[in-house]
Amino acid sequence: MPAKAGIHSNQLMDSRALGAPGGNDSINNLLYSVLISKRGELMILGLGCACLLAFGFAAAPRLFLIIGWIWGDRWDIVWQGNWFLPLIGIIFLPYTTVMFMLVWMPGGLDFWGWLWVGLGVLLDVMKWGSIYEQRRDIPYVSQYSGAA
Repeated sequence: MPAKAGIHSNQLMDSRALGAPGGNDSINNLLYSVLISKRGELMILGLGCACLLAFGFAAAPRLFLIIGWIWGDRWDIVWQGNWFLPLIGIIFLPYTTVMFMLVWMPGGLDFWGWLWVGLGVLLDVMKWGSIYEQRRDIPYVSQYSGAA
């Protein structure tokens, strides 16, 4: 969102600076009370919303799987007593493991089930690709990531 004239890009802007319509009690002021950082990233109450959202997306499938493993009856039915494969799934492919847990049925997976598992694989590949690409933004990582 481009800054309005007279607002410096290095300041946090509140609803008055954004020109929120309506009175003080309107819902519009509540919606416009989201703060914008100097780079234009969405921030709520000064906390990086993108960081919280990323943590939620990363932690949610793992928490779901761990809770399912501890308290769920479906876990033993789907994995048939195996613990190694689901553990690897929780660590490296959480979205694929969640999708498999949700669509598995005793007769095996049908086309739609495999489609959902494929979506989980796509999400996991996108997550790992994003992590790899963001490594270049960390100072000195490219300097030390090669062979020693």
